[in-house]
Amino acid sequence: MAEHTEASCYKTRIPKLQNTIRARIKNKIMKNIQSKI
Repeated sequence: MAEHTEASCYKTRIPKLQNTIRARIKNKIMKNIQSKI
């Protein structure tokens, strides 16, 4: 059971991680564009 719950946790964590990483990248790009203008 412990392994099963761990696997389910990873399945829910990975998408959240990807979303946070994408948000950080978007913020960096937006800041770079604003600084260039």
